[in-house]
Amino acid sequence: MGHVRNYAIGYSKARFMRMRDYDVLHPRGWDAFALPGVNAALKSNTPPCE
Repeated sequence: MGHVRNYAIGYSKARFMRMRDYDVLHPRGWDAFALPGVNAALKSNTPPCE
């Protein structure tokens, strides 16, 4: 439950700041699921958010 709480707080803060027209960099977590996806996106020259 601790991971869910920590990710939700960070995501909520980033979303709130984006809605207030701030530029926010909120990268995905560096866990086993997100890091391979980010690396694959960078190798294929596409933005990781897509």
